[in-house]
Amino acid sequence: MSDLDKILKLTKKDIDGLSYEDARSMLSTVVDGLDDSQLPLSDLMKLWEIGEQIASVCDNQLKAAAEKLNDGLPSEE
Repeated sequence: MSDLDKILKLTKKDIDGLSYEDARSMLSTVVDGLDDSQLPLSDLMKLWEIGEQIASVCDNQLKAAAEKLNDGLPSEE
């Protein structure tokens, strides 16, 4: 089973449980898959939707890390 096949079988719960590093790696695979004109349109659409979900996981984790860092900085008052 290819990496794209594995990604196409991910559930929302699977995606929500990804580490940042895994999500980022999968997002790169999704982008490569979207560039593949050999895939059927239905797979491309599903891949796009999953890519959006994975990108959201990355974004949320980055925001959480930034908040944590900012909470640890002294205020400028």
